[in-house]
Amino acid sequence: MAQSLTDYEVLDLMAKPVFSIALIVGHWSIDPGRMGLKLRDYEEDPNYFGYKNEAQKAQHEGSHGPYHGNEGVARSDAAV
Repeated sequence: MAQSLTDYEVLDLMAKPVFSIALIVGHWSIDPGRMGLKLRDYEEDPNYFGYKNEAQKAQHEGSHGPYHGNEGVARSDAAV
């Protein structure tokens, strides 16, 4: 009984690195932009303090389309 526990412990220790590497390799080709993420370069300044200028703010606010700010209703005459 004690020998079989030792065997499973060895198999467990060997399997963890193998499956970890398989997980990393499997997810390596996923594009972060596809999930809405943007990874910045090391030289690029972080955007902690909001918009850099009014043009960037207007571009962001205009990108939400016709449903921004009106609870998802596109027209005022839409059925309730």
